[in-house]
Amino acid sequence: MYTVDLTFHGVGQGLFSTLDLTNNHSYQSFSAIYDCGSENKASLKTKINNYKKQLKNNKIDILFISHLHYDHTSGLPILLKNVSVEVAVLPYINVFERLLIAIEAVQWGIEEEWYYELLSDPVAFLRERGVKNVFFLVDPREGYGGGRRPFVPPPNDTGGEDKDKNHERRPRDKEDYNISIKLRKIDKDNIINHLENIYHVNLNYYLFKDIAYEVKEYSDVNFYESLGYISVNDKKCILYFSPFTKSISWKKLCKFISCVKKINRNIKDIIKDKNLLKNLKCCYTKINKDLNYTSMAIITGTCYKYHIIYFPKCHYCCYYNYLCKYIFEHKHCYCHLLNKSKSILVLYTGDLPLFNDKICEEFCNYYKHLLDNICVYQIPHHGSKTSYNSKLGLCACSMVVSYGLKNKYNHPDTNVLQQYEYHLSCCIKSIFHVTENNDVHYRFFL
Repeated sequence: MYTVDLTFHGVGQGLFSTLDLTNNHSYQSFSAIYDCGSENKASLKTKINNYKKQLKNNKIDILFISHLHYDHTSGLPILLKNVSVEVAVLPYINVFERLLIAIEAVQWGIEEEWYYELLSDPVAFLRERGVKNVFFLVDPREGYGGGRRPFVPPPNDTGGEDKDKNHERRPRDKEDYNISIKLRKIDKDNIINHLENIYHVNLNYYLFKDIAYEVKEYSDVNFYESLGYISVNDKKCILYFSPFTKSISWKKLCKFISCVKKINRNIKDIIKDKNLLKNLKCCYTKINKDLNYTSMAIITGTCYKYHIIYFPKCHYCCYYNYLCKYIFEHKHCYCHLLNKSKSILVLYTGDLPLFNDKICEEFCNYYKHLLDNICVYQIPHHGSKTSYNSKLGLCACSMVVSYGLKNKYNHPDTNVLQQYEYHLSCCIKSIFHVTENNDVHYRFFL
């Protein structure tokens, strides 16, 4: 038997979620983190340090970074201090897209030097802080492999060693789980040729060379299509992670690049020059609404047919406290999940703007066989108006929204939360709020 502890830590306006898998017989452990950031530095630091105290051997197995916005990454320097990370997975955001984010950060008054170092060179930033392997995920619709197809989960309860020779396996110690990568690896020359077709033809060589050079520079970084899954195995599959990524429209990005093309400096250097970034505000306004489009969603599913779910503790807003007692006394609310053959533990969405019909359609088509069987759904973008679409074919047992109390963005939107309540499948029609005052913790038995 395995135990999975899923926690949404109360860090305020941001997101920090951890998933810890434990073998109840051998006590092997596996840890995965999805995002680590907040605008509330004090709450975030406390939650990160408390989590690190329980880490086995100061090791994180997988770190997922949904996108590079400050409120999803601001805890990385604290998280990565004196900790090793086996694999970091993040969407591939080219140097011009990162320049856009840097200009936005200056407008918001973000001063930390480390953040601009992260935007300037994410790989160098992560490697210098103990990350062994960096994986970039690209949108399948970018032209590397013929487009996106519906996701097919790994087989359930396979009962034996996974013999698929096409899986790329990461080396492991005797006490570790085995990680298999069932994602299509992309040759860097294909990426460069594709980028050249877009940027070189539509603009000029100067603009293209910054992107192409950076791809070549990442000699030991693997690029994959976000089509497939990464599985965690202990002789047989236990859990899997399936990513969904999008990219900014190259037509819109070209408008931005054309605006900055007269600056005869390396783009990475521009990202670290705050004064110059302020002068580029006029270019940023051409495309700023698209910045959340790069956000990576992750479905975490179990390869087991049966599992039991309960909530051991819910640090919750005061007038919702009765929910915990209600859940313990009415476990039958969740019984309809026990006989499902492809149960999804959690669907992380980062800041994905599902209000966009095209993104919502691709998202639903990719996860089409799974969206009616979600145990925990993280409402994207802190419950903002851009987080919901009436075409979203979702049915979830529980939902979580993470935001900061008294935030300046008026998150979450009340109407959006009311719309999401229609997608709840359990008898308790409530959404769990994660703020500075409370965590939400789930436990699964596999």
